[in-house]
Amino acid sequence: IAQAGTAGKSWFKKLYEKSNNLKKQQLENKKNNILNQLYLRQAFAESSFNPNAVSPVGAQGLTQFMPRTIVDLKENKLVGNDFNPLDPKQAVDAQRKYMQWLSERPYLNKGKFSVKQAKFLGAYNYGAGYIKDALTKAKKDGVDIYETLDWVNEKYLPKETADYINKIYGKNDKFNKEFKEAIKNKSNKSILDLYEEGGSAESSDNAVYSTILDGIGAPVT
Repeated sequence: IAQAGTAGKSWFKKLYEKSNNLKKQQLENKKNNILNQLYLRQAFAESSFNPNAVSPVGAQGLTQFMPRTIVDLKENKLVGNDFNPLDPKQAVDAQRKYMQWLSERPYLNKGKFSVKQAKFLGAYNYGAGYIKDALTKAKKDGVDIYETLDWVNEKYLPKETADYINKIYGKNDKFNKEFKEAIKNKSNKSILDLYEEGGSAESSDNAVYSTILDGIGAPVT
C-alpha cells in the first residue's frame, strides 16, 4: 500500500509538472504572438510598410534605422557588416534583435510586461539613454514607472515619441484606420509574411491595446 501511495504521488507529480510546463509554453506562445503584432505595428509606425523609405534625417528602410544606430548594431554584432536596411527581411531581423537588446538594458527591463514594452519602444524611437533620463525624472515626480504608462506624455517625452508609443498601443484612431487598411492591402503581403508567426494582423485594435495592457499576467521584476 505504501508503495502504491508513493507511485500515486510520483504519477501526480509528473502530471503536475507536465501541466505546469504546458502552461508555461502557452504563456510564452501568447507573449510571442503579442510581440509579433507589436513589431508589425511598429514597422507601420516607422515607414507605413515602405521598405525603401528614407526619412529627412536619414533613417532608412522598413524599420527606419539611423546610420548611427546601424553602426551600433554592427558593433554589438546584432547585424553583419553587409547589413542592408532597405532589405525588408534584414530590416525585420534587425528590428527584433535591437528590441531584444533594448530589453536587456537593466534600467528599462523593470515593470510589468506592457510597461516594459513601452519603454523599449520609446528607446527605439528616442534613444535608450534619453528614455532612462525621462523615466528618472518621472519617478522623481512620483509617477509609477513600473505599473503605469503615466509617463508616456509630453511632460517627459518628445511629442513624437509619446505619439509613437500611443499609435503602436492602439490609442490613435487615425493610425488604427490606416493600419487596418494597410494589412488588407495585398501589395503588403510580403511584409506581413515576415511577421506571420504571430498570426495577428487580423486582430482588432481594441484587442491589441487591451491585450498588451493586460501584460499577460507578468509580475513586476
